[in-house]
Amino acid sequence: MKKAFRQLICDVIETLRRIEEHLVAIQSKQGQKEWLTITETAELLQVSETTIDRLIASGQLKASIITTPAGRGLRNRHRIHAEWIDQYLLVNVVRNDRIKKNHKQPCHDFIK
Repeated sequence: MKKAFRQLICDVIETLRRIEEHLVAIQSKQGQKEWLTITETAELLQVSETTIDRLIASGQLKASIITTPAGRGLRNRHRIHAEWIDQYLLVNVVRNDRIKKNHKQPCHDFIK
């Protein structure tokens, strides 16, 4: 009887340990969202929501459309994957570096 009780206690402790590990994993993932709203993306990139809408409309920033209930009908909303934001930033950083390299300084001096 004592062995069965000890085994039961060990099983409970092991189960609690696994639950704790699972909760820690969930909490660490909450800090890094995989899918962001337009508002969250705008805050992250420090631009307006209108700018994010324009980037999506022009195809510069990839976004997924999801349909959610809104009142009596449905409403389309955009969600942006975190990797797509990284891709957008990489393309724009490279583009801006090329523009800066190709931009020449004026060849005339101003009188000081």
